[in-house]
Amino acid sequence: MIDLLAAALLLGATPAFSADAVLRGIARRGAREELARVSRDDAGWVAVTDGIADGERAWLEVANAFLAVADDPEADDLEAAVGEALASAPAHVLELAGAGGEIEISWVCDETPTFEDDPDLEERIALLVEREEAVRRLKNPGLATRRERCLRLLARARGGLEKELQSLTRKIG
Repeated sequence: MIDLLAAALLLGATPAFSADAVLRGIARRGAREELARVSRDDAGWVAVTDGIADGERAWLEVANAFLAVADDPEADDLEAAVGEALASAPAHVLELAGAGGEIEISWVCDETPTFEDDPDLEERIALLVEREEAVRRLKNPGLATRRERCLRLLARARGGLEKELQSLTRKIG
């Protein structure tokens, strides 16, 4: 066992990042220090943002804790990952979005934080449609108000992008 650990260290293997491990790190060291620790490791940071994007409840709790202390570019990465999670786990995202933490419906159901640097309007629209469909399928009565607010925000964002795309299409010919 020790030989495997030594070999991994010598080869520069990235330590595994799990939501539980990161949450324990936040509890021990605080969110700011744990964020600095995991964001220094490129592969670890990808594991964190991928985990958040998958929408697992524990990873969304990590995002909520990190967003309280994050600055750019980590805050942008975290917001984008939470936006992605809306398509795969809308119930988890909307539960946290209404719980008074850092994840807020006003930005998670808007496309701006996720796509502001991506010029591909058709792709942005398709991702918003995917998120709308996921939120629309959500039938949890306890989340009905958040669901409706999120759907309104997503529809408004999609409508704005569709108008922009139509305008560009007219200009091009």
